[in-house]
Amino acid sequence: MSSVLCMREREPCMKRRGGDGGTTMVFDMKDEEMSTTKERGEMEDLCSRLVSLIPQDYLPLETTSEQGSSDLPSQLMHATTYIKDLRERVEQLKQRRNHCYAKMQQASKSSSSNDLETTATTGSCSRSQEIRVQFDGAEHFDVNLTMSSESRVELYMVIRAIEEDGCVEIIEASSCLVENGNVVHLIKCRLLNN
Repeated sequence: MSSVLCMREREPCMKRRGGDGGTTMVFDMKDEEMSTTKERGEMEDLCSRLVSLIPQDYLPLETTSEQGSSDLPSQLMHATTYIKDLRERVEQLKQRRNHCYAKMQQASKSSSSNDLETTATTGSCSRSQEIRVQFDGAEHFDVNLTMSSESRVELYMVIRAIEEDGCVEIIEASSCLVENGNVVHLIKCRLLNN
């Protein structure tokens, strides 16, 4: 390839011999600069969208102020830290869910009666939370979650955690706020035959 000056615009162009019988293709350097600028703008837009998804407590003070965004490596580092923390949290929640399923299955197998009521108070939380699972039969059971309004978990998150495993189907779910400020989630479930 050789660099020549275009006669029309007096700008640098690239000339190259094509493989189609000797015809010449001319590439304007301006096009390459514009595509690089466009790609850079798209990358900055994607990075700013990524940073907008990160909670404020994961970002340093200079990034959260209106003085502009910090450097790209710093933004990517904070996003990576946030994503790693989310992964760890998801793994912990999966372990807790699996532990609860194992307890439920063990209680179901060891149950000789048709009606069994299991009550557990979560030890990982300092506030009072109660999870009660009532087995009405071999396939159906009720999950009652009672928790204080300060440490409450939204009903959709509970449903998502229960259905994520694919072994349980939600038949009915409701939530209410009771007099003493506690939130109660009532969920009727059915075990799926796999």
